[in-house]
Amino acid sequence: AGLHRRAVERLSRLPMSAGAAAVVEAMAAGERRGVTPELRTAYSRSGLSHLLAVSGLHTGIVFALVNLALWWLPLFRRENLLAAVAVWLFVAAAGFPPSAVRAAAMCTVLQAALASASEYVGLNALAAAGFGMLVWNPNWLGDISFQLSFVAVAAILAWGVPLCRRCRTRWKGVNVVVDAYLIGFVATAATAPLVSHTFGVVPLAGLVVNPLAIALAGVVVFGGALWMLAPVGFLAPAFGFVTGSAAEGISALARLTASLPGGAADYTLGGWPTAAVYAVFALATLAAWSGEPKKNVSLRT
Repeated sequence: AGLHRRAVERLSRLPMSAGAAAVVEAMAAGERRGVTPELRTAYSRSGLSHLLAVSGLHTGIVFALVNLALWWLPLFRRENLLAAVAVWLFVAAAGFPPSAVRAAAMCTVLQAALASASEYVGLNALAAAGFGMLVWNPNWLGDISFQLSFVAVAAILAWGVPLCRRCRTRWKGVNVVVDAYLIGFVATAATAPLVSHTFGVVPLAGLVVNPLAIALAGVVVFGGALWMLAPVGFLAPAFGFVTGSAAEGISALARLTASLPGGAADYTLGGWPTAAVYAVFALATLAAWSGEPKKNVSLRT
């Protein structure tokens, strides 16, 4: 709690508008009290509300960028777990929200696999993270952020990653765009029943604007995390301008998307229909896996 409070206080020192400061504090430290009801509604109806809470997306951004920043140092490429430490510090500064804890646990397993040159299986890491978290705090099972995080990641691992592999082209730039839309589509489709059941809205335009919003969120999250954790106070004007501009860009995109006709549908899915939809998802996944061709292994005699 003390680290979280100090992180919010440090973010409040960045020179930027009040609206941008509220978004930066929400995205980088999980502090959403400064976000106005009007802005919350815009983010919700545009399908960008997941950006206003420190989640697996934010934690993954920090993990990826820290690894990228350390890659030029041979000592830190695989042998060091500094990236995992940075991720847990970020999650602690955000107050340990369930979705961020899940992502930090999976990032730690991934970093350990890289350090030991072991195989990393995403679904196994997801299951291990879920088991450990529920042993530590069983009440997380009823937390909506916990539920959304695990449903989205399970769908990405089971459907998003295979789809990205099937749609691979020879052009890297095209692959980046296609992967972003496929991952966003799968995560949005998988969480839509739960979002409809809990919040009574199905954001449709989020499929289009999420990749751009996520790119801007990367700037806000990494800039905010670096400002919170590193002694770079003399760069306050630069950090305030860059992170504030990115935050204002996301808010403008949310307001624009929310105002589009047909951008969201007001619909509440009942409890049993929600469970039935996820049962169909699970059966379809099992059917797809069972239909994959088996590899033949010849044994020499």
